[in-house]
Amino acid sequence: MTKTAQLRGLGRGLELSNLIEAYLLACQAEGKSPQTIRWYEQKLRSFTDHLRSRRLPLTASAVTPEIMRGFIAHLQSAATHR
Repeated sequence: MTKTAQLRGLGRGLELSNLIEAYLLACQAEGKSPQTIRWYEQKLRSFTDHLRSRRLPLTASAVTPEIMRGFIAHLQSAATHR
């Protein structure tokens, strides 16, 4: 079973912070570089910060396509205002 499939099965109602930690641990076990893992962590934390700032639930089951599109729009807006 792939890492994504494993996380998908676990994701119902779980806190994103727990899923992020599990993902980062899996990346470490796969031998990804510390710099890569830090980059992944920064990007994932940025997503949870975005959810928190909008007072959205921090659970995997609450993440919808609309929430993801909003986050992408947020990133695009931030990139144009640099």
